[in-house]
Amino acid sequence: MTHFNDLDLRIGKVIGAKDHPNADKLYILLVDIKKEKELQLVAGLKKHYKKEEILGKKVVVFANLQSTVLRGIESFGMVLAAVDEDNVALLTVKKSNPGDRVFIDEASKKSKPIHKILFEDWKHLKLYVSDGHVVFDGKVLKTEKEDVLVDKKVRNGAPIQ
Repeated sequence: MTHFNDLDLRIGKVIGAKDHPNADKLYILLVDIKKEKELQLVAGLKKHYKKEEILGKKVVVFANLQSTVLRGIESFGMVLAAVDEDNVALLTVKKSNPGDRVFIDEASKKSKPIHKILFEDWKHLKLYVSDGHVVFDGKVLKTEKEDVLVDKKVRNGAPIQ
């Protein structure tokens, strides 16, 4: 069973965005999380964000998600967003830096996730929006500098995907 402390959630700065060649709703993003190299992520954001709205944005990245191929392009993680019916809102920060850890408490802050998490296991963790904040098990997601927020208004209880 996957627990929150198994997740490696990081702040990433979107440094590249292009259309997916084989999918109308997907972007291919290049995200700096201050690791050895930038992460390539495939994200279903095209219907909700223009490329210029995403570029430079500091988002929350699920960095130890098992890589997968989406419509012929490999994705090495996932950009997290709240989904409220047909509205999508990215999880963002303003003051934090690429590579900063996202945590909920001291135990998760000190955890050292090393293994890859399968998407099926991720789906069992219930993260949701509460008054613009992102919450897991009643605790707000945060970095050393600030709370994680959604960048658009979504309803309370909207799930994070």
